[in-house]
Amino acid sequence: MAVVQVFITLMIIKIINSLSLVNKSLEIGDTWEEYDDPLLGVPLKFNNLVTNISSEDETEDYNPIVGAPINKTWSDLYLLTQDENLDESFFLNWDVEETIRDAAYYIRDHKFNDFDRRYYRNMSDYEKTSSSRLYQEFAKPRLNSLHWQVLKYCNGGFFQCLKYVDSMIKKTSPKRLDDILYVIIKNNWSRKTHNQQINVLDNQCKSSRDNYSPFQGPLERFQWRTSVSYYLCWYTILNRPEMKHFNESCDNFANCLDDKYFTNNKDPRADDKIPFACAFYSFCPDPCCPLKHVSSILDCSKSLLNPCLINSKKEYNNCYFPFENNYNFNSLISNKLNLTCDCDEPGYEWSSKFGLCIDIDECSTNLHDCWPESHTVCVNLPGSFDCVCELGYEYDNGTEKCKNNYAVQNVLRQSLSIVSSTPQSLFDIIVNSLTKKIDIL
Repeated sequence: MAVVQVFITLMIIKIINSLSLVNKSLEIGDTWEEYDDPLLGVPLKFNNLVTNISSEDETEDYNPIVGAPINKTWSDLYLLTQDENLDESFFLNWDVEETIRDAAYYIRDHKFNDFDRRYYRNMSDYEKTSSSRLYQEFAKPRLNSLHWQVLKYCNGGFFQCLKYVDSMIKKTSPKRLDDILYVIIKNNWSRKTHNQQINVLDNQCKSSRDNYSPFQGPLERFQWRTSVSYYLCWYTILNRPEMKHFNESCDNFANCLDDKYFTNNKDPRADDKIPFACAFYSFCPDPCCPLKHVSSILDCSKSLLNPCLINSKKEYNNCYFPFENNYNFNSLISNKLNLTCDCDEPGYEWSSKFGLCIDIDECSTNLHDCWPESHTVCVNLPGSFDCVCELGYEYDNGTEKCKNNYAVQNVLRQSLSIVSSTPQSLFDIIVNSLTKKIDIL
């Protein structure tokens, strides 16, 4: 009887432990076990991906802008996005390029037409009180927790993430190919000859926008789309080759027919001929050009919202978002970004940390031509540097080189001999010598 009771007790404990594992709230980088996935239909193994480069634990070299120092080459970072244990069946009858275009359309709708559902009830309140839009920066503050399914699949690698996103977008409405924009382009319609059909389909498109399926409501959809935009923007910045070109125009707000721009808004930032332009335009906020629409790149440079104009004397200034300086996942989704601006004066560079142009230290960065062979050392100056003769040498105007100064070298040798023959430091010797001279005076 006692044995039976012990056995039953052990079984109950085992069941409780298994339930606690099922209900565990996973964080970024937590490991998922290998199993047959019911959604994707293939065995997958989810490994610790993001935390390899996204830790914000403060170390000695911690930078508040880019997070913990990244000691990985670009190829190492690219490999971190690779999926494990995927065979040919995973890619069977699956068009990756089409999936990226569908995802881009769905996230563009979020970027240009949605608002932070956590704090606002409608777009009108959002526009009145919020200081930024989702096309300017990711929602602030960042999500406390990513959507659990997005975390689960996108933490496992690029293709697992993308296939999961594809499976969800197929359940949404309106879909990219159902949008009146693509119907007009595909069928080569015009307002003049197909106005009635266009109006009917546009009304249907706009009426379907209030359908939040397959999500529980607008708040979950906001969490899901924000989480997906985090990952797909990050994959874009890591230069995943699948994101390089869409082979389709992306210059629209994914909001049915636009009364002002019709099917294409002609925004130069959405030029698919430029590598990764459509992916960045669709998945990432634009901190350098925080405008919904521009007709020319010069509009970005002249905008008062251009972060590079804050401390510039120019009427316009160029702002750049270098991918290679923004790999950190946590910094990216927290809007802690490294931007680069053109500085007014030579010898200065933009500092994202301080938000202004600072002097380039040519000496510490080896951007100088002062070498030990010429007996010169580098001295950093505002906007430049200079090579000066090292101790014991003096500049010769005739030869324009540093030459021995025997008088100085002799004094140095005497000082060294005094130091080596006494326990006193060189500093003590100098102080004592000066003190004696003062006493004599």
